[in-house]
Amino acid sequence: MRPSSTSRFLALSIVAAGIFTFFWPLVTVDPPVAGTTRWSAFSIVFQMYNGVLPSPICERCGEPSVRALLALPLDFAAAYVLMAFMAIALSLRVPARVVMWFPLIWISVVIRWRVGTRIEFEKTFFGISQHGSVHYGGLLTAHLVVMGALFLACLDLRDEESSEETRPSIRHPVQSQEPPIIDAEIVSENEKAHETTHEPPRLHD
Repeated sequence: MRPSSTSRFLALSIVAAGIFTFFWPLVTVDPPVAGTTRWSAFSIVFQMYNGVLPSPICERCGEPSVRALLALPLDFAAAYVLMAFMAIALSLRVPARVVMWFPLIWISVVIRWRVGTRIEFEKTFFGISQHGSVHYGGLLTAHLVVMGALFLACLDLRDEESSEETRPSIRHPVQSQEPPIIDAEIVSENEKAHETTHEPPRLHD
């Protein structure tokens, strides 16, 4: 097993934990919507697909697939797409020096887009009126922890890949597979000597 396999497995495990947050109820609404106070990203997408939550404002939002696609705020939807992409990239052994930049890009975007995320969540649950509040700090914290841990794991993986590239390769001496050369004259002399050393045949009495 290559030395970088441990770090790569750790990064893939972190990605799996991040994808698991899609099914964990980390969003709280007040007052409850559709009789539910705590929502997961999956339940938001599913109920938006079924038309239980208010539809976004667009020309084709009457179609269930379009409603489901626009159910989550853009930064959280991008986070799950990014985690799925990183899982594929790590499985295909894309160099860590490339993969490590994606968590940083997401973190920088989500920090600057916090007000927009709050407004989008409120429109998702309460429509244009926005007569309610949405607390999504748990989901945001989980994503920040996952992305930060992914960045650190990719840093470790990058260092291990660099050490593998700079490590000198050990070459084993190649043994010759040619059969030994036997001198025909030596063989013939040995055979003659063997014949002369035989005991003479015994005479019967």
